[in-house]
Order: sequence, then structure tokens, then C-alpha cells
Amino acid sequence: MSQNILKIAVADTAIIVRMGVLAALKRVLGSNTVYLEMSHPEDFETKVMSFSPSVIVVSPSFGGTFDVAARRKSIEEYAHGVKFVALVSCVVPASALAGFDAQLSIYDTEDDLLSLFTSLSSAEEKVEAEMAEGESEALSAREKQVVKGVVSGLANKEIADQMNISVYTVLTHRRNIARKLNIHSSIALAIYAISNKLVTVDEVKE
Repeated sequence: MSQNILKIAVADTAIIVRMGVLAALKRVLGSNTVYLEMSHPEDFETKVMSFSPSVIVVSPSFGGTFDVAARRKSIEEYAHGVKFVALVSCVVPASALAGFDAQLSIYDTEDDLLSLFTSLSSAEEKVEAEMAEGESEALSAREKQVVKGVVSGLANKEIADQMNISVYTVLTHRRNIARKLNIHSSIALAIYAISNKLVTVDEVKE
């Protein structure tokens, strides 16, 4: 399986909460993400071991009180570096959120979800490893593809689907492009793309 695929496990005993979160994530993160649904706390380690998720979205009350530190230790061998995101569907004490890497609320917007998964360090590490050659000033082949998509007027999700990568990967490429080129406007990026023969004038969307 490609390293660009984000693997997310969603754990909650309430089917309505699980299905709602899964539907929202699928809509926001695009097609290059796979999911595992967990409803029984006693199956947690077994399912994580077989799935090896990058991110686990789990209710703080999953299995009573979800002990992040203990769970992290129990699965470290087969899910090293996994990020735990607290799935908050009701009011919970601050102590119940201890140890989680991030929080996701059932009231979050699509922008909130996208921002959350973009910011997770696991996503950053995946992209940085994939683009090791991209540390030079020259853009990598994938970065050039992203530039072409952006200046052609494609949305991030459309670029992700076209390149068979996740939306968070597209966003990280865009940040790296801006950093390398010191370009922070769509007009300047279009000029760069035309000057470097990545697109023609006709392909640029005004």
C-alpha cells in the first residue's frame, strides 16, 4: 500500500457518532484515505495490530476511561508514531483529554477537520520523507504537478484525486512550494508556472 495513503481508525461505541465522523472525514480528506471502524473496546489492540493506522480518532470514554498512555504503549510495536485524536461528542473533563495529540468535536466544520489532519505531525513526516529531494530550491516533480493544478484553477481535493494523494499532502506540497519560491500569491505563482513552461497562458485560470 502506498505510503501516501492515510489510514484512520475511528473508535466509539455509538454507531451514529462513528458513522457521522467517518462520513465527514471521507468527504473532507478525499479518496486516498482508508478507514477502520471500531465499536468494541476489547478488540482495540487486535484491530489496530492488523490495520496499523496513522491516526486513531477515539472517544475519551471508549472502554470506560480511555488511557492514551497505556494504549499507546500496548500498540507501539505495530503502530509506531500513531497519533491519538480525542473524539468529543459531549462535555468531558479536561483530565479525560490528557495524552491526546489533538481533539475533534462533532461540531467541527469541514475546514476544522482539514486543518486538524493537515497539522498532525504524522502527515508532515510522511510528506517530508516522500519529498527528500525537494529540500533543494528546485521543485520536485510532484510539486510541479501541484503548481500546474493550482494555476489551472483546480481545488485542493481535485488535485489530490488527480495525483492519487491525500488532501493534506497537497496542502503540505503547497506550503513547501511557497517556501522554496517565496511566492505567496496566485498571480505570482501563475507567472512562475508560465515562465518555467509548466503551463501555457491558455491553461491559467483567471
